[in-house]
Amino acid sequence: SQPNVTESIKANDGTSEYTYKIGVQFHIATEIPLGKNFTLNPEIGFLQRRFQYTNEVVFTDTTFVTTAIETQSWLSLPLSVQYQFNKIKFKPYISAGVEVNYLIGDNLDVTRSRRGYQLIEEKTFDVKDQRESIVLQGLVSAGMRIPLGGGYVVTEVRFAYGLTTVNNKNSAFAGASDLPFSYGYADSVFKVNSLSVTAGYVYNIFNPKKLK
Repeated sequence: SQPNVTESIKANDGTSEYTYKIGVQFHIATEIPLGKNFTLNPEIGFLQRRFQYTNEVVFTDTTFVTTAIETQSWLSLPLSVQYQFNKIKFKPYISAGVEVNYLIGDNLDVTRSRRGYQLIEEKTFDVKDQRESIVLQGLVSAGMRIPLGGGYVVTEVRFAYGLTTVNNKNSAFAGASDLPFSYGYADSVFKVNSLSVTAGYVYNIFNPKKLK
């Protein structure tokens, strides 16, 4: 996961950037046939989005570096439509849809260093109140099915694009006052994009019967 900044806000005149971190996700999915090649895929799941913020301020005699790792936990409700290429081995497919995410928790682990001096103690901040409770993402994915037992193994690559922002500029300096003053951290306004690789198993409950 990595933020897509729509409005940059800083606590100082230094340089800032966001970089991706790796999280985990778990989903329970249902496949409802819509026709010969199309399938409706409602899901429910848990998402962990993680990314890193770095701010560096250079003075003539020293440099301050702030590092903040944000870990967001979301309840996820994706809904997509899938097209399957039935005539190709392993039945590859593509899909597109939307995902509604509800924020469960959000922690920010922050440290600040000063060259030649002792580190400022690492501290964890709860920033859930500075985040939107519900965000939307657009989904596109591609995968394949490998028959196994009474069902099949599914592998998938999915890209989720943030459609709505996770925060707003009114919350940039809200909440914990230590963040901008002691750690040099301020929230930019951003959306979150993520790329995921998943593997799972689908059990087929369809029980065909021979027509007489």
